[in-house]
Order: sequence, then structure tokens, then C-alpha cells
Amino acid sequence: MLTVAQAFVDMLQHRHTADYDGSKVWSRVEVWERIDAVKEAFASWKAVKNHDDAQNFLFTLLLRERKP
Repeated sequence: MLTVAQAFVDMLQHRHTADYDGSKVWSRVEVWERIDAVKEAFASWKAVKNHDDAQNFLFTLLLRERKP
């Protein structure tokens, strides 16, 4: 579960950087590392998605306070 949560946080930050930091240049290796991390997270999610902790994680994502 921690792998999934960490990947979610990391990828959200990378997306923010990609969208708003024009000075960041992504190397091919960096991009493939990010893709591999997401693949690992999806594999981990498959293993835990039906557990109560996983469902609680999704619930908190839906209900967390959003910045305006």
C-alpha cells in the first residue's frame, strides 16, 4: 500500500513540475524510471485493492480538502 501511495504523491509532483516548470528538462532515463515506478504501483495496487486499508485510502483521496 505504501508503494501505491508514494507513487501517487511522487507522480503528482512530477506532473506539477512538467506542467509548470519550463526550466526542467526530462531525460529519457528519468521518464522511463517514472514509467517503471507507475507500473510497479499498478502491480502493487492489484495485490491490495480489495483490502480495507486500500479502500480507506481511496476514500480519503475523494474527501480530502482541495485548494481553491
